[in-house]
Amino acid sequence: MILKIKIILLIIVTCLLPFSSISQSKPKVDTKKSAQLKAVYIYKFTNYVTWPNEDRMKEFVICVMSSEDLHNQLNGIGNIAKFRNKIPIKVVYCRSINDIRPNCQMLVVDGSRNDNLWTVYSKIRGKAVLMVAEKLVDFKKSMISFAETGGRIKYIINKPKLLESNLIVKDQLYESAIVKEGEWKSIFDKFQAIAGSGDGEVRVNKDDIKQILSSYKNLEEEKKAKEAMLTQMEDTLKMKLEVLKAKQHEYDQVSTRIQEQKSLMEKQDNEIRSKKSEIEKAGATIGKQKNVIAMIAILSAVGIILLLFTIRSNNQRRKANKLLSEQKSEIEKQKHLVDEKQKEILDSINYAKRIQTALMANSSMMSANLNEHFVFFKPKDIVAGDFYWATRLPDSFIYITADSTGHGVPGAFMSLLNISKLNDAINQKITRPDLVLNEVKAGIIRALNPEGSSEESKDGMDAILCKLDTRNMKLQFAAANNSFCIIRNKTIINCKADKMPVGKSHDDNGLFTFNEVSLEKGDMIFTFTDGYGDQFGGPEGKKFMHKQLRKIFVEVSEMPIEKQKEIITQRFDEWKGDLEQVDDVLVIGVRV
Repeated sequence: MILKIKIILLIIVTCLLPFSSISQSKPKVDTKKSAQLKAVYIYKFTNYVTWPNEDRMKEFVICVMSSEDLHNQLNGIGNIAKFRNKIPIKVVYCRSINDIRPNCQMLVVDGSRNDNLWTVYSKIRGKAVLMVAEKLVDFKKSMISFAETGGRIKYIINKPKLLESNLIVKDQLYESAIVKEGEWKSIFDKFQAIAGSGDGEVRVNKDDIKQILSSYKNLEEEKKAKEAMLTQMEDTLKMKLEVLKAKQHEYDQVSTRIQEQKSLMEKQDNEIRSKKSEIEKAGATIGKQKNVIAMIAILSAVGIILLLFTIRSNNQRRKANKLLSEQKSEIEKQKHLVDEKQKEILDSINYAKRIQTALMANSSMMSANLNEHFVFFKPKDIVAGDFYWATRLPDSFIYITADSTGHGVPGAFMSLLNISKLNDAINQKITRPDLVLNEVKAGIIRALNPEGSSEESKDGMDAILCKLDTRNMKLQFAAANNSFCIIRNKTIINCKADKMPVGKSHDDNGLFTFNEVSLEKGDMIFTFTDGYGDQFGGPEGKKFMHKQLRKIFVEVSEMPIEKQKEIITQRFDEWKGDLEQVDDVLVIGVRV
């Protein structure tokens, strides 16, 4: 029985001899050359692996925790190559686990220098990262491991670990790998354990022999399958070679026939040329005479045609020049007439502007009654619908920030009517803000809708009327549609308006609300029309909005009054940019 076991082991040793020579007698590969080959392999792996979201990658990152030779080789290839021929490759040298980039796509490690590879693997587990190891004894700790076999660099694939990642692996990567490494290595390990038992006699467990024989049988079957595949590939190549030879023979025959046809055509062409030469010689004399006659006839016809064309062109040109001259003269007359009319209109509008400016509150009046204030007034056209007006009372100062219906000339006409009605109300000794607006409202409705009128006019104004009493630190106000705010210690105090205009509306009998607030020294009162907030501009061409304007008020409230106006003006111009101004703009700031 022992003799039979020895014979079986001897057969197995004979079969495993090639594998033992691979693991024990393999020639050593040059270190630099080995690093070059491994770097090429690593870049070739990317052709067989697909990463998620490749279309959004800005760079392909390879982290290297291995030898400097391998890092330098990978870095050298990364400087001249690109992932998928378009994405830059970044090679990062990592001295510790903490240096591993969380967004890397590949991780290359040295198995002989990283004792705790499970910790390294846990860093990338479940992520779309391909782990490649060199000098690794336990191939189960990496997805792909390099091995030196017969003086050559091969790689071993750990398929279970690859399946844990989110990577898509093509079959070509498996076909070139040492997929049976685990089988021959386990057989060789068991044989070494049996041979090194130290006993004079070999005692082998039957199950071990069955397992060894089963592994050997698997290797034999794989060998036969590969030999059969090679034989089949050789037969296929022979068949393709025979088909190629047959096609080559057929091509040679076709080429010979083409050459024969070409020779025949050249012979016929020579005969045609000869016949043509004879005909040309025979008709040379007649041809010369005919050519002379034809040439004279052609030249005469061309001369007559050119003469007629020249005469016709001159006539058309004279007519066109005359018509152009008449049209130019007429256009110049019309242009002169338009220029005169435009000048008259502009002169009238500029004169209207002087009248409007004279009726509004002038700077000397504002400065005499308000210690610190600014007025940012930017009409859309020469004249404006927006206006500001003021008057001095014995115990207080009244000023209004108003937006008449429309802008330009119509708005300016409306502003003159509004100012007229304000003067009428003050002359009647009406000074309380709500009563002033009520009186002006009634006057505007009477003026624009006289008795017997067939059309109803809803023109008027939106306005903020403030009565400032600096002695008692009180502000009385009434507001139509336009609200305003007071900034105190960088805190916004909103002053709301009644939702109706100073003019005809849905409620002609509606009365404005009387409001009174206490003031503190240093308060900033900001009144404004809707032109600033309605201006389109900015990077997206949107409205500025009043909420953003109030933020600017808070920002500048404690600055000098001149600086406040400068910033508010600058912000408006920057927001508007090259776009057209959509409405008149009026902002008044008063420091208490």
